[in-house]
Amino acid sequence: MAVFPIYKNPHNPYILLIPRKNFSSKTFSLDRTVELFKQAYRLKVSPKLYAFYPGTNEIQLSNGILVRFSNCGDLVRVVNDRLLRSVKEKVDISIQICKQIFALHQNHIYHGDIKPDNIVLETKKRSYVVKIIDFGAASKFFHVDNKPGSPDLMPPEYYVSELTPKNTYNAKRRDVYVLGLTLYSLFTGYFLHKKYPLDLEKYSKIEKIQREEQIKQIHDNTIQNALCQDILDQNVAKILREFLQFYPKKRILLEKAISDFERIRIL
Repeated sequence: MAVFPIYKNPHNPYILLIPRKNFSSKTFSLDRTVELFKQAYRLKVSPKLYAFYPGTNEIQLSNGILVRFSNCGDLVRVVNDRLLRSVKEKVDISIQICKQIFALHQNHIYHGDIKPDNIVLETKKRSYVVKIIDFGAASKFFHVDNKPGSPDLMPPEYYVSELTPKNTYNAKRRDVYVLGLTLYSLFTGYFLHKKYPLDLEKYSKIEKIQREEQIKQIHDNTIQNALCQDILDQNVAKILREFLQFYPKKRILLEKAISDFERIRIL
């Protein structure tokens, strides 16, 4: 989804989500996106939907969705403007994000495009409240056969067919991996795979047995290097390492991640 802030009314700002033109009908449905947004709002995970397509009296839409705009901005702005300075503040936000994604999973909603742009923070009583937006790539199915999401936030199973029997992806474990990359950005201010490019596609023609071994080694070395270089708090690095496991089945459960973050918050 493309995201455009609209300041029609400064006291009641909006954010406008418009489907990208390259979304095929197979992977994107505006009706489904609206319905998932509504479900997420009822779970207190996403901002309020003020209007649906094709428009309202206040703002005319062309095949888009209106949501209430955060009074702080998305996680990209929060990180770039260094609005979160201490590790404790970042751990607090990490707990909230994990709880929101866990709530979606508990209700069989798998986001499919978790990234800093799709996490907004509202300021309330000198604290931040996390909300999740953009359900254009979301699914109600535990196993999916498409590759939604952003190119820089792809888990390794997209490049190693042996990890995905019958070309289906575990939607929950995919979300967990990409959430790990997002939390890395929260703590460091960088996109991990932009700072440490994996370029796994070039290994797609290697013989199957060698390919999996080589890609795993490259992946694990890259993650280890990134965490050692950029995450100063070793407790945080240990948790993120569990998010970013090469094998989907070995990735951390979100309830454990929440518990682990809560434990280090009080250290």
